[in-house]
Amino acid sequence: MKLMLTTVAVVAAMVCSSVMAQEAGAGKHKAKADAAVAAAVDMTVKGTIAKSEETNKKGVVVVHYTLTEADGKVVTLPEAHAGHKSKDAPAAAFNFADYVGKTVTVIGKGVETKKGAHLTEVTKVDVETAAAPVVPAAAK
Repeated sequence: MKLMLTTVAVVAAMVCSSVMAQEAGAGKHKAKADAAVAAAVDMTVKGTIAKSEETNKKGVVVVHYTLTEADGKVVTLPEAHAGHKSKDAPAAAFNFADYVGKTVTVIGKGVETKKGAHLTEVTKVDVETAAAPVVPAAAK
């Protein structure tokens, strides 16, 4: 009987320590994510917007938009997909699909990453327009 109670106590202690370790790990990930949001700085990026789609594990199609700068640096734009309220709510006001293939300047907040940058909030999108050709005055 004592052996059985001891075994139950050891198993219970192992389960509790495992749960506590998972909660501590989750806390570290949340703290890291919170630090990244807190580290967001004002950014202005200029380049061409591209669109890609993928289907996640739940079968939902997720659309990703990126902006590629002239030097090849890729900036990830905030996610928003149909039927889902984006965690990056301010970005939902911009329909990046309207800008695919166009050269734009995007102003917002973001963080630098090893592979480029990630905008977490977009406040303005300006489309670059080609200057009208100068027509020389007619010679008199």
